[in-house]
Amino acid sequence: MPDLRRCPQCGAPIAPDVSTDGLCSRCLLRLGLAAEDGNPSDAPAMATFVYAPCRILTLLGAGPAGRTYLAEQERPHRRLVAVTLIDITCTPDEAQKRIDGLLSRLLALDHPGLVPVFDGGITENRQAYLVSEYQPASSIVRYCERSGLAPAGRLLLFAAACDAVQHAHAAGLVHGHLAAANVLIAGRAPAVPRIGDFGVAFVAGKDVGVADDVEALRAVLAELLPRAEEPGFAGLLEDRGIQSAGQLADAARRLASGCA
Repeated sequence: MPDLRRCPQCGAPIAPDVSTDGLCSRCLLRLGLAAEDGNPSDAPAMATFVYAPCRILTLLGAGPAGRTYLAEQERPHRRLVAVTLIDITCTPDEAQKRIDGLLSRLLALDHPGLVPVFDGGITENRQAYLVSEYQPASSIVRYCERSGLAPAGRLLLFAAACDAVQHAHAAGLVHGHLAAANVLIAGRAPAVPRIGDFGVAFVAGKDVGVADDVEALRAVLAELLPRAEEPGFAGLLEDRGIQSAGQLADAARRLASGCA
């Protein structure tokens, strides 16, 4: 008799012939009715669309450059994925050029702190999209609030997120829309921050730079520790000598080591 699979979210048994990346139908329904960081209403999300090829199930969230949906991918593997439909400000032909130049680098990214990208392109109706790994997760701010994490622990999680951004920067990739909502932590130990939506801003037509991401990371830190009084915290936010995500990670670790 095969081992009984159980949902990692609620522990409910899952039928052996169901392929949903480990999630039971009840948790899938919950995801459709109540997204982790809000519940954007979007009736068309429940219709059947096909991308890459994917069948869209429900809306997960909306950002400045598009909307991300939970979808079931049929090929090359049957699995749950996140499909981001990108609102482009350039022409579809320009977006296609951007995807062509970007996709190989996104596919080559290999870091535990970066959400893997599986596919991307332009559909027949000229809609730009990226397909990435799906995993139920909370934003880093929501995770820290629920866990009651002390400042030192928050700083270490933040440093790990900065490491992931630095890895992407070293590969020539800039995020451009980095925010706490893009820094995700799954509901299982150990807590590992993962950055999603790399490439979305570039495909949308936005020209972004490393400095934009570093400033965005400072804003994430300010959300993580809005009332922190640890010595050096204000300096970490304001130190203009810090010009890379890697430097920000090092400074956050130093500050964490001095926290009570």
